[in-house]
Amino acid sequence: MIETTEMACQDRLDRLLLALCRIESLMNAGFGEREEVIRSCILALLANEHVYLIGPPGTAKSLIVRTLSGFFEQMSHYETLLHGTSKLQELIVPTLAGKSLLSCHIVFLDEVFRAPRDLLLGLLSFMNERIFHCPDPTHVPLLTLFGASNQSPSPADGLEAFYDRFTYRCILRPIESRDRFFQMVFQADEFSGKIDEWNEDGELSPDFFPLIPKLSGKRLSWGQETRDGLYELRRSLGNEGVFISDRRWKKVVLAATVNALYQGASSVLPKHLSGLKNVLWSYPTEIRPIERILSSYR
Repeated sequence: MIETTEMACQDRLDRLLLALCRIESLMNAGFGEREEVIRSCILALLANEHVYLIGPPGTAKSLIVRTLSGFFEQMSHYETLLHGTSKLQELIVPTLAGKSLLSCHIVFLDEVFRAPRDLLLGLLSFMNERIFHCPDPTHVPLLTLFGASNQSPSPADGLEAFYDRFTYRCILRPIESRDRFFQMVFQADEFSGKIDEWNEDGELSPDFFPLIPKLSGKRLSWGQETRDGLYELRRSLGNEGVFISDRRWKKVVLAATVNALYQGASSVLPKHLSGLKNVLWSYPTEIRPIERILSSYR
C-alpha cells in the first residue's frame, strides 16, 4: 500500500511538472527577457521557498508575480504594498475578499524593503517555519512569498536574517532587445485570456506542493562526483570572498535537486549546479565571480 501511494505521488508529480513547463512556456512567450526570473519563480514554488525580485520601477516585477499566481486557481493569493509606516498587525486583518497574510498560499509584498525593520523581522518564523505568532503560534498555509523592491538592504540595516529567507534572488533590468521592446510596447496583453483558458489547475492544488521537496529528494540521488562538485563550489566561492552560511547551503542543495527534477533528470549531476546563480548571490557585486565559477559546471 505504501509503495502504491508512493508511485501515485510520483505520477502526480510528473503531471504537475508538465503543467508547470506549459505555464513557463506561456509566460516566456509574453514576457521579454525574463526567462531566468520566470524559471526561478517556478523552481521556488516547487521547493516551497521564497523569491526576492529587485529592479527599477516598470520592469514587470509585480506583473510576473500576479500572472504566475493567476494560473493557480486553487491557491489563494495575498498582495500588499509596504511603506515606511506599515504595521505587521495590518497584514493579518482580512481584506474585503477575506484574504490576509495568514490565510493565503502565495504572498506578494511589494516594496518590501521600505517597510519598518520590526515588521520584516516579525516575518522570520512566518517564512521559515510557517508559523505566525499573534501572540499564540498559528500555522499558516504559506507556500511561497515573493518580495519586490528597487533597492537591496545593506549590512547596516540589520536585516540579514530576513534577507536570507529569500532563497531565490533575481535582478530585472529594462528590456534590451529591439524585437522584444517592440513586442512589449505594441502587443496587447493576452495573459488574461490564456489564464481563463487554463484547464489543468487540478494538477496544481496547494495540498500537493508541500510534499514536493521530500519527493524530489527520494527520486534524485547525489553521486560522489556531484557532492565533490558542491564542495569545490563552496571552496571557490570562499576564495572569491563570497560567504554563504551553513544554513543556506542546505537551501542550495534543495535548489539543485529541484533544478534537476524540473529538467527531468534521474539524479543530480554537476551540470545542475550551474543553474544556482540566483541562489548563491547576496549582493549584485557577487554575481560576476559566481557566474564565472558556475560556467565550469556546464
